[in-house]
Amino acid sequence: MTDAPSDDPTFHRVADAAALDPGSATVVSVQGVELALFTVDDAHYAIENTCPHRGGPLGLGGLDGTCVRCPWHGWRST
Repeated sequence: MTDAPSDDPTFHRVADAAALDPGSATVVSVQGVELALFTVDDAHYAIENTCPHRGGPLGLGGLDGTCVRCPWHGWRST
């Protein structure tokens, strides 16, 4: 979540990085796509908020280290 040139059509400011709590998720919508934002070791990550296995809301899950866990059935990202 760094600044990008204002003429960059692929850049979308979605959150204030200082407001993202380490180890928890924030869910945002960007052009109709829900994303789950995570902070791990001062780095920020965004993934689609839908579990690829069963469609659960990953932003309501948790982190196991650097793996995202689905709240519905425990699927974990790698």
